[in-house]
Amino acid sequence: MSGHALRLDERSLRFLIIGAGLCWSIAFVVIALFYELELYGAGAMFSYAVAVRDVWAFHWHNISGRTSVFLLSLLPAEALVGISGNPWVGIITYGLLFYISPFVGLILTYVADRSPGNTIFVYACTSTAMLCPLIFGFPTVARPRDILARAGTQSLREANRRRFHVGICRTVTAGLYA
Repeated sequence: MSGHALRLDERSLRFLIIGAGLCWSIAFVVIALFYELELYGAGAMFSYAVAVRDVWAFHWHNISGRTSVFLLSLLPAEALVGISGNPWVGIITYGLLFYISPFVGLILTYVADRSPGNTIFVYACTSTAMLCPLIFGFPTVARPRDILARAGTQSLREANRRRFHVGICRTVTAGLYA
């Protein structure tokens, strides 16, 4: 295979990965809200807590490690129930905020990624395309953290780790040639 053909194959795979990650993160929102998946399994408990406007005391008061899920999806939904007086509006808002987090994470990863060829963004799309289908639609007690993690935080952590290793390699190399 010629070098030109290999570059085309690599570019095609890259576009496929990015497309799959972005498409799945959008489909995640549409499918979940259409089928009201926030009402299934443990998600039903969270939806109930939103509807009765007591999400913190109902379930989350003893799980301090999951405050990001509370702050990013449940608290705004509960506030909307208080403002609108309509529990269903709060439940839909909870589902929207919860399920849109991977897509928002991909956008934030793209904006923050300064790597050559947006490598970190491509990894985030790969992670989203491969892992979201495995945890999609059933927000059990453990899964909200998993879904928010798919929002690009692992990719950004990887970027920081990689920069750290590059810095160490440069320091060691400079020491060898000094």
